Amino acid sequence: MKLDVFDKWRETYSKLTYSQQQDYARWLYENYPDQSYFGCAFKECVIGLCEKEKLLKVMEFGGWDGELASVVLKDDTQIELWDNFEICPTVPSVCKDVRYRHCEANDFVWNLGQSLDYDLFVSSHALEHLSTDDLRLLLNKVRHIPYLAFQLPFSESGSWAGTTCFHILELSPAEFIKTISSFGYTLEHTGISSEEQRFFFRRVSV
Repeated sequence: MKLDVFDKWRETYSKLTYSQQQDYARWLYENYPDQSYFGCAFKECVIGLCEKEKLLKVMEFGGWDGELASVVLKDDTQIELWDNFEICPTVPSVCKDVRYRHCEANDFVWNLGQSLDYDLFVSSHALEHLSTDDLRLLLNKVRHIPYLAFQLPFSESGSWAGTTCFHILELSPAEFIKTISSFGYTLEHTGISSEEQRFFFRRVSV
């Protein structure tokens, strides 16, 4: 039954409204509440980047319960704010730092009218939940942000069909890098593990 839920989501993804996507996110929280996969290596790289480049304002996409923000803010005192744009309306926050905000939106980030004034855009295990078209819409929305930090898994076969997860992105790592670079970024650093890859980009054009 659970496999049917994931494959049905992939089959209907392009037709789902924001509210319907939220319904799937609620279901995910009820059945798989532990969705924090950022790891120590990614945390340390984010902290190091913020300290080196004096990045004070952080936007996180799909930060679930705010655990990444919690551990980074605990070790980095110079960050002024950390906004987590998370689609699941029912997941509780574990981050109690006053600089952290769980941003409840009523539409996809790329459809928001507000200006996203941040120094760093970070996303850990969330971009794989987007189609390539929606990834491009998201990147276009945040393309003015100077630094990007991503961590995500890739499908070895190029398809997530038949897997028990809400993953849909069908880009290879090389295609992913090419897509990000097309928005004016250069790859500064990458790391590879058996489960995911880490990418850090810097904006080089306007």
